[in-house]
Amino acid sequence: MTTDFDGIHALASLDGAPLRASDLAVLGLVTRDTPPGDFTAMLRDAGHASPVTGCQALLGHIDEPAALAATLGLAPTTPPADLILAALARYGDDTPMRVGGEWSFLHWDAPARAMTLMVADTARDALCFTADTRRVAVAPHVRTLRAIDGVDAMPDPARLLLHLGRGPARAIIGDRTILRDVQRVAAGTRVRITRDGVRVGKRAELPEPTPWRGSFAEAIEAIEAVLHTILRQQMARHPAAATMLSGGLDSSLVAAFAAATRGEGGSLVALTSAAPAGSGLRDETAQARAVAAQLGIPAVAVVPEPDADAYRLSRAMLDSVDHPLASQRHYVYDALYRAAADRGASAILDGSDGELTVTGYRDIDGWRGWARWLRDRARHARTPDGDLLRDAFHVRLSVPALAIADTALADELAAAHHAAQWRRGRVLGYPMSVIAKNRSVTTATPLPGLRHLAPFRDRRLLTLCAGLPVRFLTHGGLTRAPGRALLAGKVPESIRLRRDLLPFSPDYPDRLVRDAPRARARIAGYAAAGVGDWIDLAWLDTALAAVARGDDRTFDPTQVQATAMAAAFLADWMAGPSPRE
Repeated sequence: MTTDFDGIHALASLDGAPLRASDLAVLGLVTRDTPPGDFTAMLRDAGHASPVTGCQALLGHIDEPAALAATLGLAPTTPPADLILAALARYGDDTPMRVGGEWSFLHWDAPARAMTLMVADTARDALCFTADTRRVAVAPHVRTLRAIDGVDAMPDPARLLLHLGRGPARAIIGDRTILRDVQRVAAGTRVRITRDGVRVGKRAELPEPTPWRGSFAEAIEAIEAVLHTILRQQMARHPAAATMLSGGLDSSLVAAFAAATRGEGGSLVALTSAAPAGSGLRDETAQARAVAAQLGIPAVAVVPEPDADAYRLSRAMLDSVDHPLASQRHYVYDALYRAAADRGASAILDGSDGELTVTGYRDIDGWRGWARWLRDRARHARTPDGDLLRDAFHVRLSVPALAIADTALADELAAAHHAAQWRRGRVLGYPMSVIAKNRSVTTATPLPGLRHLAPFRDRRLLTLCAGLPVRFLTHGGLTRAPGRALLAGKVPESIRLRRDLLPFSPDYPDRLVRDAPRARARIAGYAAAGVGDWIDLAWLDTALAAVARGDDRTFDPTQVQATAMAAAFLADWMAGPSPRE
C-alpha cells in the first residue's frame, strides 16, 4: 500500500465539511473509531503507524533539543513538537534553518482552518500535499496523493522535464513534483495552507562561512569532535547499524567513528560491494577487510543478484521513487539494503560526499574546477538547433518533449546555468551539491525500518568545513590531508595513505552489455504506453543495440541507461498503481 511509506499522513477540512471517506481511505486514515471530525493525522515510522492525538506532529529528530529549549526559555523536557511550535513563533520562516536536525512538522489551527507544514533544512522524509478550497491532504509520497479525488495523475510536461534534467535543471525543481496538483514542501521552508491559497515562506540564506583562524591540528580536533557527535547521535538512534565500507578514505572514516561511538550492546557490520565469484574483476573486499579487522567489526562481501536488471529498478525500489531518475547502480543499493536488513540493521551508513569536505582534493578549487564549469557552460548553452539544449537532460528526449523544454523552461534553465558558475575563494565554502542533496534526498529506503544515512552531509560538519582554508587540503604535502589526519591510528597505514580507486560496482560495464537486449525488448511496450511522447524510443533502440555489441563510443552508455530507466518508470507510472499500491 502507498500508505506504507514512512512520513506524515493527514487530512483536514478547509471549509468545515466532513472529511470524505474516499480521501481517508487513500491516506490510510480509516479507523473503526468515531468519525475524525475536520482533521485527522497519522505518523508512520519504521513501518509502524501511530495516530496523532493533538493538533501537531513532529517526525524525525532535533539535533540539540536541550540547547534549543534553553534558547526558547522552555524546560529541557519540552516535547519536540512543542519546541518546534515555539521556535516557529519566534523565528517564523527562519525556523528550519535555526533548528538543526532531520524532521517534518505539521500543525493544524482549527479555529483559523489553516495547516502549517514545515521541513528541516535537511530532509528526512518527504512531505507532500494537495489542496483545494475544501480540503488539504498530506502524505510523504506522490504515489499516494495521485489517488486523491481531483488530482490529475498524469505527469505535468514541464515539471516532468525538470525531473529529467541535469544539475542546473534539478536545482530549480523547488517544490514541484511531477504532478501539477501535488506540491512538495521544500526542505528548509514553511508552508501555510488555507481556503484562500498556499503561502510558501522564503528559505533562509545559509550563514556566511566563518574563516578558521586556528592551526591545521586544531581544525582536525574540531572536525573529530563534530564527527564524533554526529556518529554518536546516529548510533544512539540506530543501535544496530551497517556501514558501507570500501577501504577508501570516506567509508573508512565513517566506519571508524561509527565503531568508536556505538553504545554498549550495539552492533555494527561492514558491507562491501563485491565482484561476482569467478569473474576475475577487481574489487575492494581486501581493503575493506583490513579496515574492519582493525576496527573489530565483521565484514561482509555483498554481490548483487545476477538477474538484477541494470536498466530497470526492482519493484520495491520503483515503488519508493516518485520521479524518473535514480542511481545508476541501483541494483547494488538493493543488495546492500537487503544485506543490512537481514542483519537486523535499522540504518546503513554511507561515506558519500566526504570528498567535498574533509577528504577533498586541492584542485576542487583549481583549474579542474574551472574546466568543469566551462565544459558545463558549453554543454548547457542554448543554440538554435537544440542539440545543446537536449544535452541539458540526463535522458534522450523526444522531439515534442524537447520543444516543450525550449518553450516552457528555456529561461529558467538559462538563469540556473548562470547561477551555477564556479566560485573560487580562500576557504572551502559550502559544497552546494551536498546542500542540494540534503534538501532533496530523504533518508528513506525501499525497506521499511531501514534508513540510509550520510554523516558527511550533516549541516554541522558542512558549516565547520566551509570556513577551512583550501590550503589545509594539501597540508604536509599530502592530498586529502584532513581525512588522512583523522584516520591516523584508526586504520592500517596502507589504507590511510591509499591513493588508488576501484569501482563501486565492479561488473557495471558488463551488466550494461548483458542487460541491453532485455531492455531493448521492452521498448515496444513503452511505445504502447505512450512513453514515446517523452523519450526518443527510436534512439534508445539504436543505442541499446550498440551497447549490446560492446560499442561504448558511439553512445554514452550511462545516458543510454538513464534513458531506459526513465522509460521504464514512465511506463509503470502510466499503467497506474502497482499491486503493492
